[in-house]
Amino acid sequence: MTSSDRRRYLSVAVKLFFLAGLGALAAALIASIGVGDGDGDPEAAPDPWRIEVDWSALAPGEYQTVEWPDGKLIGIYRRGPGMIAQLEARGPDALQDPDSRHSRQPGDLNPAWRSHHPEVFVFLPYETRRGCRVRLDNVRQEWVDPCHGARFDLAGRLLRDTGVAEQQNLRVPDYELIGAQRLRLLPPGT
Repeated sequence: MTSSDRRRYLSVAVKLFFLAGLGALAAALIASIGVGDGDGDPEAAPDPWRIEVDWSALAPGEYQTVEWPDGKLIGIYRRGPGMIAQLEARGPDALQDPDSRHSRQPGDLNPAWRSHHPEVFVFLPYETRRGCRVRLDNVRQEWVDPCHGARFDLAGRLLRDTGVAEQQNLRVPDYELIGAQRLRLLPPGT
């Protein structure tokens, strides 16, 4: 090999190594700014509608709210053994819609509790006609609608002969239990 061939060979080799280095640098830069990720995995980005709630700190009779992305509140109420027994003992004649046939809630709830777990009631704390926010009457152990006078038991079931005819049981959002005392709110309509 002559010296001019050797020079040409080294020149080509250096240029190839230089181009490979530039390519690696460009790939690292693109990866660092996230361009070209595009795997389309919907689980990769957090869903703001999926909210996890730990209700273990609530004592029976206590209530907390969490806010959904649209600004609506979701109520979480903890029931004790006496409250659960009262719900299970209430006869259908005392309720406007005892089987919750005309109300919005997931289909797999226990009808007496209207929840997946007897101790926790997850609901939208608004009556269904005009959206008035209900309040808890601890003495009567009922939810009360201040706009129409409707009363609901601790499972959100409308008591017969209260409120107005168009009202329904309080709505229950979609949710799932993810632990002994943890739940996850799901996006509406799932």
